[in-house]
Amino acid sequence: MDRLITLKSRAIQAPVGGSVDYSEDFDFLGTAWSNILSLKKGPIFFDGTNVAKQATHLFQIRYRDDVASEIWVELDGNNFDVLRVEDLEERHQFLYLWSVKRGPASTEVNQV
Repeated sequence: MDRLITLKSRAIQAPVGGSVDYSEDFDFLGTAWSNILSLKKGPIFFDGTNVAKQATHLFQIRYRDDVASEIWVELDGNNFDVLRVEDLEERHQFLYLWSVKRGPASTEVNQV
């Protein structure tokens, strides 16, 4: 595990006042050392609305109980949306984070 990644949770707040726009922000969950595998043709996952997304990266980190598929990973200024979290052999030692690269974290569209 040779790459330090940032784990974040996306917080969505309801519109305020007369606005119709929801606001989004990331809450910092912490950092973790990770092994990273770039996938040429990763598995396809369906979200809760049956939208298919193909994994582009696999992060392996030490087990944490606060990690779920709703989190995001930031590495080298890029956001990665975690599609699935796998507890390797249910041993609570390592987690696989199947993710799709969204692009630069500074670009708003890469945060949804």
